[in-house]
Amino acid sequence: MRARRIPVDHVVPVKDFLAIQMAGNQGVTVAQNLPPKWTPDFPPAVVVGGDGGGVDEWPVYTGDQVRVTVYAAGRTEARRIAGLCMGWLLAIRVPGIGVRPGTGLLDDRDPSTGGFIAGFTVRTRARTQPF
Repeated sequence: MRARRIPVDHVVPVKDFLAIQMAGNQGVTVAQNLPPKWTPDFPPAVVVGGDGGGVDEWPVYTGDQVRVTVYAAGRTEARRIAGLCMGWLLAIRVPGIGVRPGTGLLDDRDPSTGGFIAGFTVRTRARTQPF
């Protein structure tokens, strides 16, 4: 009988890694969701999410496009924090997953919060787990 395998969550290791790297940075939060009722008066927030990926190497590996979005009061601050996150992800090994470059930094104004956002994606790869 073939071993049964399941994909792992690629977002959680990235979120946990960035939370450790960001510790001590003026109240910046790192989570999978924007804090409720976030406004530009709050400290910056880093939000990590998944945009899906491939299963080309099933049953050994799965891939995912992981999105990192920073919300801040100003464009410069949003880009600075997003740049830090990108640098850490591409320079330091993230436990449990492989990380490769995805998109460059993009920025905009978020009409729903009034804050600025800056973000990027990285491509990830992780071994499946037996179940």
